[in-house]
Parts: sequence; C-alpha cells; structure tokens
Amino acid sequence: RGKVIESKRRTMTLEPEEESRSCPYCGEPFEPDLDLSEREGETIQDCDVCCRPVTIRFRFDGEDLVECELLREDDP
Repeated sequence: RGKVIESKRRTMTLEPEEESRSCPYCGEPFEPDLDLSEREGETIQDCDVCCRPVTIRFRFDGEDLVECELLREDDP
C-alpha cells in the first residue's frame, strides 16, 4: 500500500507512484502540506529551496490523495 506521511493536521496516504514530487521551478523534491478536511481544492505554498510560489491542485478520495498537481504561477 502507499507510504504514510504525517501532516500537521492528520495523516495522509500517498500511493507509491505519487510519492515523488518536485518543484516546477527548481526541480528539488517538494512535498505539499495538505489539509485532509478539504476533499479537493487549490492552495499556494512556497518551495523551501527556491522560495517561489507553487500552486497545488489536489483531490482526496477518503484519506487517499488521488490527484495532486504542482504548477508554476504562469501555468494555466
């Protein structure tokens, strides 16, 4: 089954193919901090390495993260 990631709010489970994400600007590993109380949405978090704003579009099915896109500001 997926890797368990501890968040500040609740635990979220990531499927193996979704474990590795990278900043769309600098390419460094990027793991968003998502709130499981929101089933889907969009949020912005700064990359810890390059400090640029990364737009995160996400969707949960139960407690499984089923969609997570990391986008640059200029992406549609």
